[in-house]
Amino acid sequence: MPDVDVRLSQTARVNGFAAAMIDTAMRKRFELMVAEFHRELDAIEEHPVCQNDNDKN
Repeated sequence: MPDVDVRLSQTARVNGFAAAMIDTAMRKRFELMVAEFHRELDAIEEHPVCQNDNDKN
C-alpha cells in the first residue's frame, strides 16, 4: 500500500525532527503532525482502497 508506506516514512521523519527540536513550540508542532499522520494511517487501514477501485475512476 503506497499510501501507508508514504505515511510511515513521513511519520519517521517528523518524529526525528521533533526529537531534534530544542524549542518546545516547534517540538509540539511536529508532534501534532505525527498525530495527524497516525490518524490518516488509521483511516487508511480501516478503509483500505483496492487497486481496482482506483482503476474505475
